[in-house]
Amino acid sequence: MLITGKYKVVRKIGGGSFGDIYLAINIGTGEGPVSVA
Repeated sequence: MLITGKYKVVRKIGGGSFGDIYLAINIGTGEGPVSVA
């Protein structure tokens, strides 16, 4: 899955009633891992 065409999701790392948190890698720069809410 891609988020905003910039981050490739590696896996879900958490979540709750306000949303989910994913471990992702920036596909443009290769930076990562980052967390994306």
